[in-house]
Amino acid sequence: MDGPFFSVIIVSLNAGRLIDSTIRSTLAQTDGDFEIIIKDGQSKDDTLSYVPEDRRIRIFSEPDKSLYDAMNQAIDYSAGRYLIFMNCGDIFASPEVLEKAKKAIADGRYGMVYGDYQRDGIVRKQPTHLSDFYLYRTPLCHQSVFFSGELLRNNIKYDLRYGILADYNLEIYLFKTSDHIHVDTVVCDYLGGGISETEKGLKIKRNDRFCIIKSQYTPGQRFLYFIRWKLTFPTLRGLISSSKRMSRKYYSLVNRINGR
Repeated sequence: MDGPFFSVIIVSLNAGRLIDSTIRSTLAQTDGDFEIIIKDGQSKDDTLSYVPEDRRIRIFSEPDKSLYDAMNQAIDYSAGRYLIFMNCGDIFASPEVLEKAKKAIADGRYGMVYGDYQRDGIVRKQPTHLSDFYLYRTPLCHQSVFFSGELLRNNIKYDLRYGILADYNLEIYLFKTSDHIHVDTVVCDYLGGGISETEKGLKIKRNDRFCIIKSQYTPGQRFLYFIRWKLTFPTLRGLISSSKRMSRKYYSLVNRINGR
């Protein structure tokens, strides 16, 4: 296929200066075989003024119905072999991320390539060996995943029925239907703090997850995984992981388990 190896897709709407750091971290990559697709929902602020002149950057400013609708539009504009979606304010963790990802992919035909991520200064390692049960428990960090451009452009898109977790639905689908691989590097520094963490967003998120689990897992799997999940004391783990005093030690232990 002609075109770049990577398409870095940035969806924006009145993001202002946040888009600047995301673009800069992409342009700083040691592997320059990429394009940047900026899908802007017709921002009314100065967002697009922070976009520099660069032949690798293409801007599409047009209406969209939602974040995931904007992502679906951007998929159709992309030409990369692999696509990664970065929110405004998220940055690549180092200049070598794309170089390491390309080496891990080599000539493999993977539907999904994922690495690790960082948030609030703490590295969070995702499992080297992905499983149905892991994805039942939690999504992969969206900004740490490279998706096959060929598959996504071939009508495997974000399902717009899900307002918060369409990326989670896509990850489970690709895990079940295509090959995947873990790249041992921290892909992104995830900013967080979006709508998914508001009271309204958490309600939508819970409903999305219920519907996705019901559609992607059999009744038998749902029963067994629910029991296994409860035996891991999720409420207690949530309290520990959100504690400023305990979170670093907690993720140190989780990282050792996921790295096996």
